[in-house]
Amino acid sequence: MQQRPSHVVFMGMGEPLLHNAKQVLEAINCLCSDLGMAAAQITVSTVGVARQIPNWPLAPRRLGPITFTLAVKLHAPTKRLARGLIPTAHAYPIAKLP
Repeated sequence: MQQRPSHVVFMGMGEPLLHNAKQVLEAINCLCSDLGMAAAQITVSTVGVARQIPNWPLAPRRLGPITFTLAVKLHAPTKRLARGLIPTAHAYPIAKLP
């Protein structure tokens, strides 16, 4: 790669807080250590699994002192519309986020 990316967003590849946290964290570690990206240039998108969010900041410490932005997908401006678009939206209400 002649030029490293300016920013990276992990999105649309399964729920990182539930299904592939280890792989996402390893990829973030590679981006930071191998490509020299700053953690501020990396965003991980989630539907907002409230019970997992408090544990998420602890996970990178196992790989080293890396931090990044966590973005919560809203899917729609209202709860009703969100439930219509995303059948599991009721399981992750925005009001329950820490």
